[in-house]
Amino acid sequence: MQSFQKVINLRLFGVYGNFENFRRRFISNNICRVICGLNLSLNRDMKLDYLHIDDFFKILEIIISRKSTNHNTYNICTGKPYFLSEIGKIIQKKMKVEDDITILEPGFNLEYSGNPSRAVNEFGEFFSRDFEETIPEMINFLKKKFKKNKKLKENFL
Repeated sequence: MQSFQKVINLRLFGVYGNFENFRRRFISNNICRVICGLNLSLNRDMKLDYLHIDDFFKILEIIISRKSTNHNTYNICTGKPYFLSEIGKIIQKKMKVEDDITILEPGFNLEYSGNPSRAVNEFGEFFSRDFEETIPEMINFLKKKFKKNKKLKENFL
């Protein structure tokens, strides 16, 4: 019979970064919309706890290097959710967009966030980069990607 090592459940909320699916993911999709000459847009506003992929990798390295953990389940998040419209305003500011953000449906979706205190208490603080730093990186990355591949813009529109 095969024996299994201890399984650890990492609950991720909103993980974002350069290589996410820009056709479907809020931050990169809106950056691409602006690159293509479209307005920023969201379906319905909500609070979401986003963690940059680089920060996730940092905590994952710490967890993997441990011989054991105190718990089987951890929320891997910042504990600081933002409204999508707030993130949109950061994109708007960084990309110098003057048009308002289009919100397709009024009201709010349920908040999607977590409390990371269990993970922080055991593994230490693991998130430090904020949207003011990461969004410009994504803008530069996606601008280069669209510049190298002219068909991306065609396909995006």
